[in-house]
Parts: sequence; structure tokens; C-alpha cells
Amino acid sequence: MTFAGRQQVRTSADHYRAQALETVGPVQLVLMIYDRTLLALRQVTAASMPRDIGLVNRELQRSQDLLTELQLALDFDRGGDVAPRLWSLYDYAIGRLVEANVTKDLAGVDEVIGLVGQLRAAWYEACCRTEAGVG
Repeated sequence: MTFAGRQQVRTSADHYRAQALETVGPVQLVLMIYDRTLLALRQVTAASMPRDIGLVNRELQRSQDLLTELQLALDFDRGGDVAPRLWSLYDYAIGRLVEANVTKDLAGVDEVIGLVGQLRAAWYEACCRTEAGVG
């Protein structure tokens, strides 16, 4: 495939992603952010052998940015005691990712993968299964 062909595919994929983001509701958007965060963190763990420092740095920063987006979207007026707890969890996870990126010790990445995976599962249970009338 030529460079122009790859650019067209990339542009089409970007357009599709942008449209998908515009048409999903907030519940699905949170799931998409959790999923993208998990994908980025799994890329970090896969890239660590052999270590691709550029990829590791980029995906750790992407994960931090995604978690920050979730943090900033918290509604403290309607979130009760859940919003401050989520803020603290996101803050902890972001700190672990910053530490992993600075020290290049990726031990904390697996911990954050577990944390984000649990948050995603809880969000799905609370929102998606309830919306679908399951449970």
C-alpha cells in the first residue's frame, strides 16, 4: 500500500472513530475510555520485552491522559461518596503510571491494569446491565 493509501485509511479510521464518539452516550463513552486505557497499558507490558522506550512512554502518557479525563468528568454534586473515591483511585493510578514512566520500572503497570479492569467491570455491572434490564 502506498503512503497516500495508508493516509486515506488512517483518515477514514479517524473519521469513523470521531463519529462513533459523537453518537455514543456517556455510559458507553466511559467504557470506551476504560477499554482504551487497558489497551494502552497492555501495549506497555508487551513492549517491555524487548523494551521499546518510545512506545512505553507514549502509551503510559496516553493512559495518564485517559484517566485524567475520567477524573475531570466526575460529578461531585450528583456522585455522592462515589465521586471522591473514584477521584482518589484515579489519582493513585496516575501516580503509579508516572512513577513507572520516570523510573522505567513497570511493576506498577500490572497493578493499574488490575485496578482499571475492576473499575470497568463495576461500571459495566452498574450501568450497562442495569440499562439492559439484566440483573
